[in-house]
Amino acid sequence: MANDMPNMPLQAAEVASFTTPLASCFSTLLTALANFVSAESDLSDVDYWDPAYSRWRHDAESAQDEVVDALRSVHGAGVKRPEDVPMRRLALLVDGMMGSDNRRDFDRLHRLTSSNAALFRCAGSSTAARRVDNMLVAGLALVDELAGLDLYRGSSPEDDPGDRCRRDELLPALS
Repeated sequence: MANDMPNMPLQAAEVASFTTPLASCFSTLLTALANFVSAESDLSDVDYWDPAYSRWRHDAESAQDEVVDALRSVHGAGVKRPEDVPMRRLALLVDGMMGSDNRRDFDRLHRLTSSNAALFRCAGSSTAARRVDNMLVAGLALVDELAGLDLYRGSSPEDDPGDRCRRDELLPALS
């Protein structure tokens, strides 16, 4: 008869932890943001105040409330590992974009996704890093869709040659 004997180290059988509280909250944020973008894009070609579309307007407002709640939970979750940092940065960016008072600030924040792409990527080749990177890619695509919504498009900022991107003012908040 055979003897029962383990043939691999005990630590090799441990399952790697793929998720953290922040990653779970970020996943919820992605779902809420996708629902918000979808609800707002439904309203893009209709008269917003037409009573026939009041249900759509209500859906869009409740979807926005879900995004705000998801952002609040991401901000409340602590960073547990290095892979959480880019997710937190992207959540801060979305929060800033949705809360910006004018189109110019909104555009500056949106441009950060392309001019500082490394801030929104996850370094490493582990399974957790690749999973987080996939969520970040989806999040960046949703940010681009958010920027294209009529709600945020509004009037285009004036072309002011004296207006330079205040990149140095915006980047410390993302660090």
